[in-house]
Amino acid sequence: MSAQNYKLTRMKTKIFAILLIASCGLHAQTGRGRVQIQNGTLVTDRGTLLRGAYDGMSQWTTLSPHELVTQIKALGLNCFHFYAEGALENFVGENQDLVDSIVQWTRQDSLYLILTLSEWSSDLGDYTFPIDFWRHYAERYKDETHVIYEIANEAFFPDTYPFLDTCDSLTMAMERAVYDTIRKYAPDTHIQFMSYPFTHRNYNFMDDIHRLGEGIDWSNASIAAHGYTNSAEDNRTFIRNVQDSGYAITITEVPVIWYTPGVPESYANLAFIRMLEQEEVSYCNFLTPVHLMDPKLYKSQIENSEIRWEPDFGTWPNHTGAISYKNPYTPMKLAFADECTYGTCPSHKFEMLAVDFAWDEQSYVTYYNVDFEEGPDSIILEVSFVDTLGWIEFHLDSLDGQLVANCPLSPIPDSSRKKYIFPVSEFSGVHHLYMYFRSNYYTYSVLSKILFVKAGTNTDQLPFYGQALELPGKIEAEDFDYGFRDASYFDIDNGNNGQYYRNTDVDIFGTADIGLGHSVGYEVGEWLEYTVNSSKESLMNIQFRYAILSSGNSIKISLDQTELGVVELPINGSWADWVNEAHSWYSWPYWSTVTLDSIVVPAGNNQILKVEFLGDYGGFLNWIDFVELETSSAILTETNKRFTVYPNPANDLIHIEGAGNAEVELFTLHGQLLKRKALTDEENTISVIGLPAGQYIIRIKNKNRIFSDLLIINNR
Repeated sequence: MSAQNYKLTRMKTKIFAILLIASCGLHAQTGRGRVQIQNGTLVTDRGTLLRGAYDGMSQWTTLSPHELVTQIKALGLNCFHFYAEGALENFVGENQDLVDSIVQWTRQDSLYLILTLSEWSSDLGDYTFPIDFWRHYAERYKDETHVIYEIANEAFFPDTYPFLDTCDSLTMAMERAVYDTIRKYAPDTHIQFMSYPFTHRNYNFMDDIHRLGEGIDWSNASIAAHGYTNSAEDNRTFIRNVQDSGYAITITEVPVIWYTPGVPESYANLAFIRMLEQEEVSYCNFLTPVHLMDPKLYKSQIENSEIRWEPDFGTWPNHTGAISYKNPYTPMKLAFADECTYGTCPSHKFEMLAVDFAWDEQSYVTYYNVDFEEGPDSIILEVSFVDTLGWIEFHLDSLDGQLVANCPLSPIPDSSRKKYIFPVSEFSGVHHLYMYFRSNYYTYSVLSKILFVKAGTNTDQLPFYGQALELPGKIEAEDFDYGFRDASYFDIDNGNNGQYYRNTDVDIFGTADIGLGHSVGYEVGEWLEYTVNSSKESLMNIQFRYAILSSGNSIKISLDQTELGVVELPINGSWADWVNEAHSWYSWPYWSTVTLDSIVVPAGNNQILKVEFLGDYGGFLNWIDFVELETSSAILTETNKRFTVYPNPANDLIHIEGAGNAEVELFTLHGQLLKRKALTDEENTISVIGLPAGQYIIRIKNKNRIFSDLLIINNR
């Protein structure tokens, strides 16, 4: 039965209620009315689902805690799941000032707050801390109508868990004792029980509810769960079981797809979000500070799917346009799989394109809305660590739909990657793609690449995005062509030492440079290649964004084996800087830009751009930017002299000489135009007074050429 039909059979209805907001409590109330139970889940005072983010403020971020809370709205969300204190690390009330602030900020921003205790387990032997915690905080926020109390976040059980079907007796005693404590001090606040970390072993949850005993007001209490290690469909079953038993449920943490373990970056789990929206169940994503600082990653996932909802604030994502279909001719990212079974769920990932998983019979991963256009000729699988014989079937639109590829995998005993190429049956169009894992035994593997290719494609070296990069334009160093060592890159040692972004031997690191993103760490003698198109012969400046700790280094760049130039890399840091300020390559603060001026880039499609690292010592490359000069070679011969821009670094006024009648523009590094001014020989200055210290782009344009450079404004 479909999720939509199931909803109809239960005859769910929308009830919209507006609650009066109390004016008493820790602060005067200006926020939301209390949540209600509606159709088996919690809803807001507007009748909308709770959709939230979790506490990520303990992780690395450049935003203040209040800014992080406010940014939740930018994601179309209305709730914050906050771990107030931990039973192992805190004493009761240690975080009181911060918790007070979180309560105040969420109220001011009209957000709901799920307040919870973390790190308690029955292994501690008693529940003194949970009782004291809620005795302290329950009364403190009893009149905060936007606050919800979750008794204990993932009250972990003895080592045999999650193989137990029910909670142990001490955990259940704690849950009941805390409920009674909260009700004594906060009679009107909604309470959430259990906070199950896993649901696939808790279909006997009714045993837990019965052990809570009599006297619980279930009109103002509900069940919380997370569903880790489960597929979205397993969680759908659990949710329906809870609701059909007469209880309300909220998924207070939705599992995410980890980017790199221990690094605050992850992808939203679209399969879970889709299922919860279909079931109309409230939820909080386990989103990280990266999403809150820069919501583009999360938003792009939602916008490229068919998931939509009506937000409490603004119009996103309900007014987002048509979905973007997945392109199978670029490597399929397991992080963006739409659905999976427990054995194959890509939960903790090594990097963007590889995932460790184990499968047995009936395991599958699904991608929705894949546009195969005129149809592929074959499929490439890149795998390692195959421990026994297994195979992968590719079906269209369902597990028993058209079989288009059958891919047996022989054992691979070590970490070396092996590329398989299998033929594909004739088909085309838009389909749901099911990867059906088959094995006679329990099989473990690392799948690094899934890529469909068209007839005539060079499978030894493929553009990173499935098509050539366009010049002029910026090339991110980490987006070198797909292929093996000596085909699209050369790296001296094995493995990605940075453990970011891609599963190759190239060392890729996160970067704290402007715009964040990634950088390639290189050693002398290594090289990278990129497939590029240039629609016409153009004169360009080629800019390199780099960091390096020693002098005597350079980069050579060639196009189809024709050298374009060699650029020297002045030193911009030292080991002392690394020890005293950076402590890791991820947080390295010193980056510079150097330019190869006035390089003729020939026209041509599918040209191979090669970047070689020369000198005495390695460094880091963030990006290469090809900037077209709007002039001909003949004019350039007469005006080849660079404009003079001084002083740089600057404090108040910038002087530009040699431009004549021209236009000067000043941009942020993100491309935001700050100033524009017409120049003459007599009036050749532009003021930077009032601009914060930092790095900017200055661009000067006259009838002959365009010149751009990095401008630094000093502290005053």
